[in-house]
Amino acid sequence: MQVHRLRWDTESSVPAALRGAYGAFAPSTRFEDLAAAIAGLGCSVEPEPDEGGTTGDIHRYRVPESGVRIFVRADEEAQGQAGEVWSLSVSPAWWREAG
Repeated sequence: MQVHRLRWDTESSVPAALRGAYGAFAPSTRFEDLAAAIAGLGCSVEPEPDEGGTTGDIHRYRVPESGVRIFVRADEEAQGQAGEVWSLSVSPAWWREAG
């Protein structure tokens, strides 16, 4: 999910099924808020080595219990956007197990 796109249009950026289950989505999300919510569910968030070719402007984290990868803006030059979640990805293998 391209979280950064929520800034312009939350309705078309979030699938209807997710909006129906969780309500309205905010136009941006801070990593520390997301990490706290994940920890509140009993899961962990761990930094991930830069094996996937992310740049210095993006930090990558993983939630081992779900296969989710979280990409976070780290660019201090991006006025007020450092620390915001840029995108999320979920391993297709996890979706198969969850389904």
